[in-house]
Amino acid sequence: MQLSSFIWSLLKWTSVSFRLVSNGCLPIERYYLNKLCRTEPRLEFWLIPTKTCLSHGLALNYLQAMTQEDYFCFMDSDIFATGDFISDTLPFFSNHAGIFAGMPIWVKSEEEVFPGDFRSMTGMFNRTSSDLVLGSTFFAIYDNRYITDVMQSTGIGFEEFRWNDLSTNIQKRLKSLGLAIDNFDTGKVLNLLLLSDNRKLINLTLPSLSHIGGTSFQVFYNSQSPSLKRNLFNKIPGEWSQHALTRYLNLRSRAVTKKRYANSPKAEFNLNTNQRMLRRNPVRQHFLRLLSALHQGTPMPAELITGDEETDSKIKQASQQLINLFQEHRDKLGVKS
Repeated sequence: MQLSSFIWSLLKWTSVSFRLVSNGCLPIERYYLNKLCRTEPRLEFWLIPTKTCLSHGLALNYLQAMTQEDYFCFMDSDIFATGDFISDTLPFFSNHAGIFAGMPIWVKSEEEVFPGDFRSMTGMFNRTSSDLVLGSTFFAIYDNRYITDVMQSTGIGFEEFRWNDLSTNIQKRLKSLGLAIDNFDTGKVLNLLLLSDNRKLINLTLPSLSHIGGTSFQVFYNSQSPSLKRNLFNKIPGEWSQHALTRYLNLRSRAVTKKRYANSPKAEFNLNTNQRMLRRNPVRQHFLRLLSALHQGTPMPAELITGDEETDSKIKQASQQLINLFQEHRDKLGVKS
């Protein structure tokens, strides 16, 4: 529950309520989520009835189907607030079907734009070069009427889609937007159909929100039993074995990515490889080490330098904000001074 300080920051800067959702969480995780919700009337615990972790899109479909309110809102668990971010979104409620924010700190601003020759629209792309808003699933506020209409009339929800899985009618609507590509990440097709219906979407930059990005996956990965190869590397004494393990994992990741983007432009493969290996993975690992050090009272990890000026500036700022956040809420976290 190292991310519980994030929840207290959201409660501090808003007057809204939050539902903490368990999607395939371990029993000990569900226990702490439930316990945390019992301490605060604006928190509610919800257990998705599944034995496995649903994909992000299917989990969102489930939550949207049970939402009776005018707006369907959700955010990733590794987002924290340093100010009143809700007020910054209010002017856009009345005339937008979707409002999006919370890009991870390891995504460079230039990487948010989807190049026209790319074949896969990943979650990091929130607009096209012609300023067509693609949105994202990090922090989103939807007018529930409009997405309900689209989902019920087309059968399209928040799932990921491949082009060949879409009906001829849906393909035609996407072609009219100039987006006949191979793969669409979570929520992208739904957002494009909203645009096809002439609904307005908007991306916002909210300085009072910080999104680490990818920590849930890293926590899940760390909780799994080590593979035979990892065990072998861990049994070999000396730092070089860990360097060798890191190199092996990077090479394996690169091979998987290369296979995935075999029919894509080289620039698409390079972007995804560099983004994941040089920034995403080190950043999320760094912040988990930082959180662990704060909660356990152990020495802080060394400052992370990726070599990218924009990213390093955001890492430094978010690290200090996180330290301040922890100090402010340490009593609620049950951590002694």
